[in-house]
This record gives sequence, structure tokens and C-alpha cells, in this order.
Amino acid sequence: MIIGSALFGEDSYESQIRLLPKQLGIEEVVHFAGFRANIRHEIEGLDLVVHASTTGEPFGQVIIEGMAAAKPIVATDGGGVPEIVDNGKTGILVPMADAKSMASAICRLLEDPDQAKRMGAEGLHRFRDTSPSNKRPARWKLYIRASPDLTVEASTRPRISETS
Repeated sequence: MIIGSALFGEDSYESQIRLLPKQLGIEEVVHFAGFRANIRHEIEGLDLVVHASTTGEPFGQVIIEGMAAAKPIVATDGGGVPEIVDNGKTGILVPMADAKSMASAICRLLEDPDQAKRMGAEGLHRFRDTSPSNKRPARWKLYIRASPDLTVEASTRPRISETS
């Protein structure tokens, strides 16, 4: 499943991507979900989260959403991503523009569900440890507003008053 849609004038790129499954003969196993408002629900149904950015991004929100849902991550190792994904522990990092390494990492996790589950659990632990805490309620409030669909158990959320 490919979740999301074109942003920032990337319509031509999205059109090219949508043609690939047919060209590769895999259109029966690739589903383009498009934009989803409730991303948490979509991620919960996945075995793993892949962040296949072709350029280094400063922050991978999709990665954080996957970690919050206890999913192992396969991502390219550019930009700020290596600061989020602990390679070999919370997921697998691969070089950008290396489709073979990406496919290998995905297959490795699909073939070893125990490892995938461990990485997902470590990712959730890392998400909770690095998320804003009770000591920073104003920052936490901004975080929740920016990412309202993240799965965060009520027990880990600080109590925030409107005056915080």
C-alpha cells in the first residue's frame, strides 16, 4: 500500500509512480491509497513502514507515525532520518537511490517477523523516550496539534491545561 498524494507541485512525479506497477507487472499487489486523514488507522494495518525518500529530508513524520504504531522502519539514510531511526535496532537504513538494498531490507523484515516485531517495539520505546514529556507541556501541546493522528497511549500523555 502506498499512502499519500502529490505535494508541492509533484503531480508529474505521482503520475510516473502510478504507472510503474503496470510496467513492472505488479499492479495486482500494489494499492495506491491516496491521501488519508486518519493515517494511524492505515499504519496499524501494515507489517512495516517504508520511507523511500529520494532526497534527504530534515524530518520524517511518517517515520515517527510508524514508530508510534510499533512498526519497524525501512528508510533511506539521508537528511535527518538517521537521527530518528536507530539502524538495526528500530529499523533498517539503506542508501538513497538504492532500490536493491531497499527491497532486500523489506524482504528481510517480512521473512523474519520476530525481528520486525522487536524493531517495532524498540521504535515505540524510542518514540516514547524522545517525545515531549511532562516537563515540556507547551512543546507537547504543539506536537499534538501538529500530529493529531499519532498513536500515543493516554498514560504517556501529560495533562495539559489551556494555560500551559
